[in-house]
Amino acid sequence: MKPSGLHLALYLLPLGIGLAGTPVQAQITPETGNPTSTTININGSIIDIKNGKTAGSNLFHSFDQFNLDSGETANFQTNSSIQNILGRVVGGDASLINGLIQVTGGNANLFLMNPAGIIFGANAQLNVMGSFTATTANGIGLGSNWFNAIGNNNYASLTGTPNQFAFPMSQPGTIINSGNLSVLEGKNLNLFGGTVISTGPLTAPGGQINIASVAGGNVLRLSQDGMLLSLDIIPSSAAGSLPNNLTFSPLDLPALLTGGAASNATGVQKNADGSVSLIGSGYKIENGDLVATNATTTSGIAPGGGIRLLSNGSLNGGSLEALGSNVTLEAKGDITLGSINTFGSPGGDITITSIEGKIDITDLLNSYSNTDDAGNITIDANGDITATGAITGYSANGNATNITISSSNGSVTTENVAAMTDYGHGGNIEIRAFNDITTGQVQASVGQQGDAGSIILDAGGNIATDKVRAFSKNGNGGTIDITAGGDFGTIPAFAGGTHLAVNTNYGGDAGSITVNAGGNINAGGIDANAPNGNGGSISLTSGGNLTGGAMTTGSMFGDGGPIYLKAAENINIGETITGTWVGNAGTITIEVGGSITITSGAVYDFFQNNCGTSASGTVECNADGSVTLTPSETLSLPGQGLLAGPVKIIPIAPSGSSGTTTTPDTDTSGTTTTPDTDTSGTTTTPDTDTSGTTTTPDTDTSGTTTTPDTDTSGTT
Repeated sequence: MKPSGLHLALYLLPLGIGLAGTPVQAQITPETGNPTSTTININGSIIDIKNGKTAGSNLFHSFDQFNLDSGETANFQTNSSIQNILGRVVGGDASLINGLIQVTGGNANLFLMNPAGIIFGANAQLNVMGSFTATTANGIGLGSNWFNAIGNNNYASLTGTPNQFAFPMSQPGTIINSGNLSVLEGKNLNLFGGTVISTGPLTAPGGQINIASVAGGNVLRLSQDGMLLSLDIIPSSAAGSLPNNLTFSPLDLPALLTGGAASNATGVQKNADGSVSLIGSGYKIENGDLVATNATTTSGIAPGGGIRLLSNGSLNGGSLEALGSNVTLEAKGDITLGSINTFGSPGGDITITSIEGKIDITDLLNSYSNTDDAGNITIDANGDITATGAITGYSANGNATNITISSSNGSVTTENVAAMTDYGHGGNIEIRAFNDITTGQVQASVGQQGDAGSIILDAGGNIATDKVRAFSKNGNGGTIDITAGGDFGTIPAFAGGTHLAVNTNYGGDAGSITVNAGGNINAGGIDANAPNGNGGSISLTSGGNLTGGAMTTGSMFGDGGPIYLKAAENINIGETITGTWVGNAGTITIEVGGSITITSGAVYDFFQNNCGTSASGTVECNADGSVTLTPSETLSLPGQGLLAGPVKIIPIAPSGSSGTTTTPDTDTSGTTTTPDTDTSGTTTTPDTDTSGTTTTPDTDTSGTTTTPDTDTSGTT
């Protein structure tokens, strides 16, 4: 197992990494025969690379070896007519670059291709005017033609824009970076290999960082969407023509770190079992993995193009930061990452996808904007998703983040999840899991002006949460919709107080709360109040026991909302209030298979002279001030006090009887509603009536499920 929280540096000392444990001496030499007419002049520590083969605005060089010691500079000389410089290394040895690569005389982009591998040591740096790409592909596509890493090239035909990277070999070569690689404002930094390990800083202020570990037999394509660069991987068979095959097999990662190379790569080690891991962490790196622990595109000038990490195997991301742009991580295997921050106007999107594995997040995920909308956050995995840091999207003066977290075959465990704003619309939060969901606080709220968002929690197993809130200070409350195949409840450490809230403090209507659980419900306190608007609705349905605290949906100047509680077994709740000062109170409808215990002074006062057994059931007046009712038939209670609506308590037929589960009408008029009679053995969902009158739906004896119409007309 690969532990999370990778915070190590990978140091590669000057002697480098060579074949079969033989160190590669620092040197840059033209290819034998010099097909590109490249000239190399050495002036002390400066190695000037001149001439080359020109095709349109592209300049080509071909090297047998390309290595730099610490303190040395490889200086690619060009002119203003050249847009792209492309260099290949054909000798079959990996390149160790522990010095400075620079471009002078123009603003050309630089491409360095060595299918045997590229290693940037701790002293590696860039000074290029354009974008920089390092790749272990064995061909770079320009239009419909290829710049081959091995063999002959028709240079006159290579006039297009470099936008394809072919990896037809079974195991493409490796890129390792422990240096400080940075490009200028607005430029891109790209690392494309079979396995990519980058523990040194990667910086592209206002630009884009793209890192991809590409499986053998595939082609990586770059496409431009406005100012953004996107990556697509397609099978080699779908790419049409391909570059020449290699005449050697690139070393895999363990072989690359054999002998003298291993002693100089102080941050990484080859283990006795042949695997490779980062020293001190135990994190094992396999062929096809991607590690990028420090990347940023922040800029004080303008939004950048973002960060995109694409891995054929596992992916480890440390600290990633983008200004006003997106961060995208996609891996076939597991993803482990630290913090991701996107901020600016607008805040950037964060997208994390594990196609076959799990996702572990060890630090904060945050999209923030002060003056515009926050970006969206999407986390999707086949396996478990675990986030030990908060997941937040906040805007001070725009719309909040939409957050989606989904595990198709595992569980989701998170700390706090928040999509909030002060002035704007609250975000929408959706968390889904095949198994269980465990969260800290979940909030889609508005601090000042605007409507709250929505929250959906949907799990095939249990759901355990801290507080779940979609409230607004001066707008409408949001919606909370919770569905659990097993139990739903509060985490014991956070029990007590208001647990579910869709209230509004001043203006607007309260929202709705719906909880459905196949097992038990422990809901805590519920607040769906709206002082100046209409109270919200509360609906809790449990396949087992239902436990809750105070449940209120009231208003001073609007209508109170309905409360519907249903449990196949017992119900134990606190003060349950739906009411209003000047409008209509809602109804409280309770269906229970066993007994209901209500801790309410008003209910106790009503029953204290009627305790005992009657034709309607048993009433126990308990010493703690609660009342336990075990109804044998429907009980109707009048509203208790100024802020309490009428109450209807309905027994659910025990197992072996009709099996009928009846959901009565919802009536906010302050009158009593008579539910349907169903003898079919199925579930009938009657009409919902908010007209202020009583609606009596049809009786169903067909043996099927009947869903009557919804009536909002104000008639019966």
